[in-house]
Amino acid sequence: MGFTLKCSQGSANAPLKVQSRIIKQINGTELHEGADNNNGSGLQKGFIHSQEYTFQIVQYADSFVPTDADKSDIKWVYFYDNDGGGTVRVLGQQGGESFTFKTDSLELCGKLVKFEVYFSPRCGEDKYTFEIFHHYRFRYFDRKRVEQQAQNRTTKPWLIDQGQTSLCGMACIFYILAKNNPNKYLNLVKDLHRTGKARINNYTVEPNQSSLKMYDTDPTSSTHPFIPEVDWITMATTRSKESSLGYTGQKGQDFSAINWWWVMTKLGKKLLGYKTVEMDFYKINKSYIRDFFDSDEKLRILEEDIDKDYKNGYEICMMIDADMVNNKADYDLTDVMEYHWIVYEGDLNMSSSKNNPETDYDEVEKIKFKSFTWGENVGTSRTKKGISKAAYRNNYHGYLKLK
Repeated sequence: MGFTLKCSQGSANAPLKVQSRIIKQINGTELHEGADNNNGSGLQKGFIHSQEYTFQIVQYADSFVPTDADKSDIKWVYFYDNDGGGTVRVLGQQGGESFTFKTDSLELCGKLVKFEVYFSPRCGEDKYTFEIFHHYRFRYFDRKRVEQQAQNRTTKPWLIDQGQTSLCGMACIFYILAKNNPNKYLNLVKDLHRTGKARINNYTVEPNQSSLKMYDTDPTSSTHPFIPEVDWITMATTRSKESSLGYTGQKGQDFSAINWWWVMTKLGKKLLGYKTVEMDFYKINKSYIRDFFDSDEKLRILEEDIDKDYKNGYEICMMIDADMVNNKADYDLTDVMEYHWIVYEGDLNMSSSKNNPETDYDEVEKIKFKSFTWGENVGTSRTKKGISKAAYRNNYHGYLKLK
């Protein structure tokens, strides 16, 4: 099933500006659905990348019967505005009543492609013209919404939200990027959404070659996790590239989305561009006895290592169990694989049971510090409100420092 373009009527999918008195109707290959980019859930038909669309002249004016020589004079021309603000004009084909248009250039993504079909030189400027939109690479993600979300994150990077996914490490990476290099972050989002890939520092963000179906993901579908569109595009795409388990950003892919420390280290160096990226483990496995008797050592690490590195200009990603930010001190067998990454943002305070500042670790009862996680305001983060020493002690595993 294709579509029809007639001189006498417009098309919602391909608006016409027809001047031709000779060519009266062209049929074309069925177009693909994608967002209409009006900051809603509306759809429109258009091209998608790496496809072929064939157009066929099927009707002429009653008074015109083209000869073979006439048909050899038919020109199929298309043009579009390039990224530099100029116009690219291409002679797609000379001769023939049909033309196959190949969408093999990523530069076409997000562009309105205009076509002219005419007999030359016999019929002068008499042209049959039409235009068709080429969808963004992530075609179901509304451009206006994605750009607005990205713009909001350049001033409030803590809005970045992993939702109900295991993308906490990716959230930390893009939070650090948006906080320190908002323009780089914004440009990355725009390029990634439009072309499906974006280069930053020494890293190209794009899906794993085995997961290209991500480009056809619909954020309104039941298989899409509850996560803002811009965060899914950036975080799920990056995690996909680093996945050997076929991660495609769908709901329920929790294990394949886990952000292992070696992935975080690689992205810290290549995507964020830091020269010094070091992981400091306390112990990655839980131990009731060790954590109880070594509680002072973990507090010492927090104050003398983590906080000191932070004050010396390092970005700090803490590897913890999520129970820490929920002020939960008790162990649970279900916590074995519930590792979580947060960004440490300073303002450390340790206090006694009487809520007075305390330097003796044995007497510390409450710990406060600012942190980023789950799209929550850093200034009013849960750890800033205070957690128990036990909640910190029982859920801390190590930290990654970047500078």
